[in-house]
Amino acid sequence: MSKKQFRILVVITILAGFMGGAVSNVFLQGSPALAQRRAGTGRPGGGGAAAPARAPANGAAVPAVLRAQQFAVVDATGTTRMDVGMNASGVPGLWVWDSAGKLRVNLTFDASGNPGVWFSDAAGKVRTDVAFDANGNPGVWFSDAAGNTRSDLAFETDGSPELALCDTAGQTRAAVGVLADGSPGVGLFNATGGERASMSLSTDGTPDLSLRNAAGQTIWHAPGEAGTAAAPPATAGANPAGG
Repeated sequence: MSKKQFRILVVITILAGFMGGAVSNVFLQGSPALAQRRAGTGRPGGGGAAAPARAPANGAAVPAVLRAQQFAVVDATGTTRMDVGMNASGVPGLWVWDSAGKLRVNLTFDASGNPGVWFSDAAGKVRTDVAFDANGNPGVWFSDAAGNTRSDLAFETDGSPELALCDTAGQTRAAVGVLADGSPGVGLFNATGGERASMSLSTDGTPDLSLRNAAGQTIWHAPGEAGTAAAPPATAGANPAGG
């Protein structure tokens, strides 16, 4: 090897060593900029863009909408305890059964197309209805074990609220309500629905108490005309208060 070739080889060796050190320094130690990027501080705001929502473990896509005609929830024995879907008549609803197989909750539409929810006892008898009446007014009805309505809180056709208490035959025997003009009142009824006693306040606050016979005629009324005493009891069929 000549001296010239030797000098060229030395220069190449020195350059290769310098470049190799620089490259290894970059890859093994990293520049501050690269360190910042790895730490997430090189991007304004830090941390970079938000991570996407995690996919299920099986990687399956999550549908935005589930479409089906029926969903059934079963217990450990495979017995259906809750059903959401359409019944045999094509009416949608939610039905819940107890462990004995009795339907206890029924959320659906009635024959008039009004929504409601019905709660039943362990015997399967509906005991509480939250629904609309035939006139489209909302209300709550409570029934006894025989299925007879014993109490209800509902609205009259004029929009006035009323609480009714009923006998075992379902006949209203007492009612508390507020009339459409805002005057409150209490009524007591006989077994056939005839009002026998009533107490109310007029819109100006004047109280009124009336007793009636079986024919519905007033037999006692208080107060009487201004400045007079209450009308005394009369014989059956009389109407001292003029009807």
